[in-house]
Amino acid sequence: MQVTFKIQDSDLAQMQEEVSPDLKLGEIRQAVMTRLGFPEHQPCQLILERTGEKLGDGLTLEEADVRENDKLILSPPTDKKKPPPPEATPTPTPPPSPPPAVLLRSPEPSPGLDWRTAVIIGGVIGVFGLIGLVLSQNKVVVVESTPKPSPISPAPPKPSPVKTPVSSQPSPKPSISRQKAVNLIQKYLEAKKVMFAPPYNRQILAEIGTSEFYEKAVGGIDWLQRNGAYYRYNVQRVDSVQEFVSQGNEATIKVRITEDYTLYNSDGSIDGSSSNFRTLTVIYNMRLINGNLKISASK
Repeated sequence: MQVTFKIQDSDLAQMQEEVSPDLKLGEIRQAVMTRLGFPEHQPCQLILERTGEKLGDGLTLEEADVRENDKLILSPPTDKKKPPPPEATPTPTPPPSPPPAVLLRSPEPSPGLDWRTAVIIGGVIGVFGLIGLVLSQNKVVVVESTPKPSPISPAPPKPSPVKTPVSSQPSPKPSISRQKAVNLIQKYLEAKKVMFAPPYNRQILAEIGTSEFYEKAVGGIDWLQRNGAYYRYNVQRVDSVQEFVSQGNEATIKVRITEDYTLYNSDGSIDGSSSNFRTLTVIYNMRLINGNLKISASK
């Protein structure tokens, strides 16, 4: 298929190439970067201009839904924001110094006191001393009583838990068997002959697929019917099962598949870039929906 590659924000640095749908985007990106003069170690990513979606290097053109005459944009990552400068720490204000202490001096007695003044002062002092003695004898001593702490009753002992013996039960068998998964893949390979060629049967796809797998397959059927193109299949087989995991209503299976297919254009000519005889490894995710096993994703 014809695909245009260009550098983001540049109308001059672009090129158009004939590429195969089963090529990895990572391999194509490295080759295009070199030919467009992009720095070798400059990180960048591919963006599908039609949808604005960022494409991972591990996908193929077909898996990324890249179509005829689409544009793929080489986009460098955006710069990270610089952290803000640290805020200035206010200078602490020293506490105010205490006012100087004022020394008060008692007035010195006047040297002119006579003996009569001394007698009067002595008498007054004696009266006050007698009053203080009487008051000290009449004081009542109050002794505060210290309350006695109330005794704390000990907490009742906790009953020891009674262990209930657990009866050993056999683990439930997985609801999706390996053979069911292989049969569904074989059914999908056979259904390709009527899905991707007249009558472009979408009903059988609804019986086989769901979620992401269904949406991608419907998009392929719509494109073929709109352009009058179709596939013809010869060899289609499941060679081996490499891995199988089942848990609850979901399962994952990794298989080796051999296919011989040819794409015919509306005028009957063969599209060599989309025709092949190949053996490849595919991982299918499956899910049970209302008792029916369906393919939810593949890669």
